[in-house]
Amino acid sequence: MTTKRTSLFSFFLKTVMVVLGLALTAVLVLNGWSRFTFTRAQRSFETVATENPGISEACSRVQLRAAAKAASELNFEPNEKGEIGSLATLPLKEWTAQDDALVALVANRNRSVLESIALALVSDPPKNADPQAESNSDDRLDRSPIEIHLRLILTARMLAAEARSAIRAGHGEHAARCLVSIKQIAEGLECQGHFLDVLMGSAIEKILNSCLLEVVSSSWTTTNMDRKDVAALVPKADLMEALRSALNTEVASWVRNVDEATSDENLQGVLIAPIVGPSLKRLLQVAFLENGTRLLELIDTPFGSDPESFNSPPEPLPRWNVIRRVAWIVQPNMLNMIGRCQATTAQRQLLDAALTMRTTQWPGGAYPETRPDLPALIESDPFSGQQLEYQLLDDGQLHLAVADGPELLKALRMPGLQTWLDPIVLDAPAPE
Repeated sequence: MTTKRTSLFSFFLKTVMVVLGLALTAVLVLNGWSRFTFTRAQRSFETVATENPGISEACSRVQLRAAAKAASELNFEPNEKGEIGSLATLPLKEWTAQDDALVALVANRNRSVLESIALALVSDPPKNADPQAESNSDDRLDRSPIEIHLRLILTARMLAAEARSAIRAGHGEHAARCLVSIKQIAEGLECQGHFLDVLMGSAIEKILNSCLLEVVSSSWTTTNMDRKDVAALVPKADLMEALRSALNTEVASWVRNVDEATSDENLQGVLIAPIVGPSLKRLLQVAFLENGTRLLELIDTPFGSDPESFNSPPEPLPRWNVIRRVAWIVQPNMLNMIGRCQATTAQRQLLDAALTMRTTQWPGGAYPETRPDLPALIESDPFSGQQLEYQLLDDGQLHLAVADGPELLKALRMPGLQTWLDPIVLDAPAPE
């Protein structure tokens, strides 16, 4: 009997030792594999990550905050915000005298505020200005970047509506002053290096570009705007590089947040945390790094050339792959944002092409029948991956467009925004 008990105990002890050995081996393998995959993912991410040089003349964050603070004084009656927002992008051919009257009423009521905003965008910030110190104040604006963005986009809409009304009236200088402020806000946000800033900067640039396209497609004598002034209003910040820089920052934030969430302090009381915690942390960071690498690579992939690549995630994830599912939760809109920035950059290219065609003296006083050798016309745009459509019409007008632009925006699931990339038709050159 004693021998039998000894044998059972020996068998139990051996079984425990084997299980512990296998568990230890599994932990060591998991630890080694997580380290290897983390190093590989980090190197892959660093290969595609770059720094955004920005542009020196862009507004600083302090100037943008000052402009947003001034914008808090904008005064609208009920329903005026919505009406002004619509007029900011409404084609001039659809405007009425009532629209002009509404814009004049709201603009005159807010004249001193609009002047304060324009001054804030060009004034040098105080030498002792400390954005971090401002963020600790009691002002709700300083505690909410979203509040800053909302105020700036409301300002852009107000200025765009006023600029369009001025264009209709032939007051080119006044329209240009309004559009300069919109450009400063858009480029300032795009060069801040943060994801939400780039998102809002792109949206505000869309408003600006739509106004400029209206000017270029109109008669110069009607708008009374100098051609050099219009060219100077085209944004110069590299929007795609700004987005790349923002994604770099965002991915680094994800990896840092995983570190903080899995710290020893946060995992106190979890029995196996010291054993498998470091490995699981690295695997989650790997998922974030791999997703970030894919996003950065897609920046250079035109949406129109491969829409399926912009699915999120690219293929259904199995239920057991909890780590990758968690990694995808935080970025459902980032693929859409890449397409949005590509569309805005394509709109800028369309504007550049239209402006060049309008300001060039063509032999015979007519547009060329075949595509001219101009960078904006011979290079593929970053959204469709194709050259801009170039078609000389029978009456001498010129049709320019981003290839399949509105359809691609619809495929990108951006309802109501297809007019971003509507074709532009330029009047025939005036006789010399």
